[in-house]
Amino acid sequence: MDETNEPRIVPNDLQILTGKLSYQQMLDEQSLTVIQEQNAKLVYQLMFIKGDQSDMNFPDFETVKSFYELNLWTKAMVAKAVELEHITSDNYKTITGDDYVAPKS
Repeated sequence: MDETNEPRIVPNDLQILTGKLSYQQMLDEQSLTVIQEQNAKLVYQLMFIKGDQSDMNFPDFETVKSFYELNLWTKAMVAKAVELEHITSDNYKTITGDDYVAPKS
C-alpha cells in the first residue's frame, strides 16, 4: 500500500458473482467509498489549518482511529496528526500498534 494513495474498498467479487450483491448495491457501495475517501482527505487537509481556532482539536482521536481502521488514512497520516498535536504518541500506538517515532529535524 502506497503511503499517499489508499486502497479502494470494493464489494467482494464473490458477492457479485453469486448475485448476493446487486449492481445497484455495488454502485451505492462504491459511491459511499468515494465519499468516505474524499471526506478522509478533506479532514487530513483541515488538520493543517488552525488559524484563529487553534483551540479546536479536529480531527480528534476517534476520527483518526476510524479513518485508519477503514484504510482511509496511512500510518504517515496518523503520524502527522501526532506532529500537529491532534493526538498523542500514545494514541498513535493505540491506533497503529506501533510506537510513534518523531521525525528527525
